[in-house]
Amino acid sequence: MDTSIITSRSKGVLSPIYRRVSSRLKGYVESERLNPGDFVGSEHKLCKEYNVSRVSVRKAVDTLVAEGLLERQAGKGLFVREKTNNGVFIQVVVSNLADDLIVQAIRGIQAEAVKSGTHINIYEAHRSFEDTIKVLSQLPESPFKGSIICNFYHEGIAELIYDLKKAKYPFVLFDGCMRDIKINSVRSDNYDGGYRVGKKLVELGHSRIAFVGPLKALTVYNRLTGLRDAVRDAGVAFDKSLVKDMDCDETQEDWSLETDRHTVEVMNEPHRPTAIVYSCDAVAVHGYQKLTSMGFRVPDDVSVVGFDDNPVAKMLHPALTTVRQNADEMGRTAYRLLMRQLTHGNGRPEDVVLPVEFIARKSVAPPRGDSWNTKEKLVN
Repeated sequence: MDTSIITSRSKGVLSPIYRRVSSRLKGYVESERLNPGDFVGSEHKLCKEYNVSRVSVRKAVDTLVAEGLLERQAGKGLFVREKTNNGVFIQVVVSNLADDLIVQAIRGIQAEAVKSGTHINIYEAHRSFEDTIKVLSQLPESPFKGSIICNFYHEGIAELIYDLKKAKYPFVLFDGCMRDIKINSVRSDNYDGGYRVGKKLVELGHSRIAFVGPLKALTVYNRLTGLRDAVRDAGVAFDKSLVKDMDCDETQEDWSLETDRHTVEVMNEPHRPTAIVYSCDAVAVHGYQKLTSMGFRVPDDVSVVGFDDNPVAKMLHPALTTVRQNADEMGRTAYRLLMRQLTHGNGRPEDVVLPVEFIARKSVAPPRGDSWNTKEKLVN
């Protein structure tokens, strides 16, 4: 496993190595006073120079490409990007650039923007809701013609989104939608992803299925709803006591304590679950660690499923069964929605829901017999 992309702290899937490489690269460009078009180096050379993995370098470069500082030239390497004063300027507001889903989405946004000469500014709130409030409230008076806003999982986000809509400011919400506000948004079919997971687990013989995640996030709630409906549609009772709501939001870097607490709770049930579905892959990483510390083996003792298909999913042992979101296409779609608003006016809001894909790996297997499942509690 490449530990350079695994963080011990969090919901995110990239380690501090990623941030350090990005910062050093940016510092190099500025300190050397490189001009647009100057050669920076190859990713292979940077791996050797910084003594880090190719994955870490690639993620750092992806971010700087998205910010408009660098550009890749096929077969040549990395160059300082040309800056022009022409075209449309838009802002992409994100909570956390260490989230692989966001990095992939920005890559898609950037690919579409290059085609039309649109300039992208990336604003990272570093999980701070106060910073998010500040930047969103200033958007209508900012020089940016429109914005793509990555959903911030916090109870106060709805009011900010409503204010932007009221101000008739062009924007698209990425990776989410609002229950009571009609806006332009793009998201994955989280309900279908949950349904596919539930259907597969029931087909394998699972009937006691736990779910762990922050249900205040509508995306997570929809995953749970799909899971529950699939189990019930198969004629199997769904035990609501095995649903654990994590008390955390986007402002918290470390979700491990909540993950650990709920993992212990479900595995200490008199009649244990034979499968645990975690709300995302990064939460599943902590679940793996806790299950192992309790003496359970995945999938021999309990099957585990995540959501997102982050790079870490394939590197776990055993590799994590998950649901893949097409983040690149989500980013491209968000960009097109925003450009439509800028070209034709706000018009009727559109909520675009993109398909997901169930990815079967080694963390899921048929359940073992009831004699194992009902044995004495383990307190850990």
